[in-house]
Amino acid sequence: VGDHYRLAGEDGRAYRHLVAAASRALARSLPVEAWEISNRSLAIEDLARVDLGRSELEESRARLLRIRADVQYGRGQWEECQTTLEALLGLCQLTGNEWAGLRARIEMGRVLDRLNDSEASMECFKDALKMARKLKDREGVAETLAAQSAGYWDAGNMEKCEQLASEGLVLAVGEPMKRIRAELLLAATAAQAFQGQLSLAATGMAEAERIFRELGQKRTRVVALCNLSE
Repeated sequence: VGDHYRLAGEDGRAYRHLVAAASRALARSLPVEAWEISNRSLAIEDLARVDLGRSELEESRARLLRIRADVQYGRGQWEECQTTLEALLGLCQLTGNEWAGLRARIEMGRVLDRLNDSEASMECFKDALKMARKLKDREGVAETLAAQSAGYWDAGNMEKCEQLASEGLVLAVGEPMKRIRAELLLAATAAQAFQGQLSLAATGMAEAERIFRELGQKRTRVVALCNLSE
């Protein structure tokens, strides 16, 4: 649909539809397609500025940057992902989009951890947790705890990893929180397995794998399957 609008010279509508299409592709675990569509969106972004109102353009641009950061993260392009997230954080600060800003801060913490800057990563997570609690964003709190627990796993602190993941699991209940619950289970069960609690860990890993399979999250489902097989 976006390409049809583009060919018709309706660049604003084309831009919005292409961003939406890229988002759907990513939700279906099709990162190659999502990236290609996002490139087409970028190609007409300047033209779309003429047709779209400021708030509408900024909302679509924030969504586009989140998509591109997600794909870059999945590809292991940490420095490129960091640059994209910096742009997203700047945009969110400019527009006052606290919801997107919170998610960008969580992702930045994950990227900094991958770049072996654990101190900056933990500071990012602390800021995100403070922001989520201020906004009374239950999902944001749980997602930050999931990212923090994974960071402590990487640092070799199994006790802190399990503690934070368990705290997050209390919050991550219900259909909207399924993905976050599965991510928390990955961290909690990895710590449990490391500490020899194999039966408990296997149960949690099986639940995480089932959730990722139901959601079509191929990348994280592979992690769950690998952990389960071990």
